[in-house]
Amino acid sequence: MEEPNRERRRFFRLRYPTPERPSIVIGSEERPVTEISEFGLRIGSHDVPNDNGTVTGEVHLATGDRLSVTGKIQRRHDDETVIVDVTGITTRHIIDEQRRLLRNYPFLQ
Repeated sequence: MEEPNRERRRFFRLRYPTPERPSIVIGSEERPVTEISEFGLRIGSHDVPNDNGTVTGEVHLATGDRLSVTGKIQRRHDDETVIVDVTGITTRHIIDEQRRLLRNYPFLQ
């Protein structure tokens, strides 16, 4: 029997509080990133520029890091677009972002 609140995702996802959201620049357009993982992004926009379902852009983190990313649109839901099979995000980036957020928002634990 499966535990009721057990995380079933393969990769840790980091959900951002609104004022801390990084952005992604795709071409000349900028969109907020609401969630990030090593292999995925959730972008706070239903209308994301893409080339036949492929998204290529640069994620701007609050740490100053700029990550060149590429991925595929998996789905659009409400006012968000989920990008999967993303390259360009490392475990180190996720851990650094998590630590930064926990310093500023200890209640997120």
